[in-house]
Amino acid sequence: MLRVFSAFVVLAIFWVNPARAGIGEQFGARDPAVCPETTSEPSDGPISAEQASVYVLCEVEYYSTHSGDLKLAEFTPIEVGEPRTFNIDHDPSAADSDQPIQDIYAQRYITYTCSPLNDSNQGSNCTSLEIDNAEGECFKTRQGLWRCVFAINANYITGRGPPPQ
Repeated sequence: MLRVFSAFVVLAIFWVNPARAGIGEQFGARDPAVCPETTSEPSDGPISAEQASVYVLCEVEYYSTHSGDLKLAEFTPIEVGEPRTFNIDHDPSAADSDQPIQDIYAQRYITYTCSPLNDSNQGSNCTSLEIDNAEGECFKTRQGLWRCVFAINANYITGRGPPPQ
């Protein structure tokens, strides 16, 4: 049985700054998600769709101090599969192989890279990457922390436009 939950997300790369209140304003966008201090819950049992959505946000929403860009994304709905055993040929090497993996799926996944607003880029300061039928996983690391990530595949459309609100 799959659990459904709507959420918004972004793709994180290198130089990450935790969410700062008001940072989205200079991009004409919403702020990145505020993350919990730890991603260790649930300590036992499967992750819920709500927790998975929060942990995806924590992986991907950020302001890059290196590039000066804001990374945001949207996906809705998210479906979380039942726990399954670790597969060494398919699952992330960061996953604890003794812990179950839960697959996640979204019919549409859009990532945004936004530059600060200026006179020449009003309404087009973000590039987007749109992926249909996005798939990913939620897993526990060897340190006992949950990570939830979507894989980026080759089936995408790119464009320029405004940031998500």
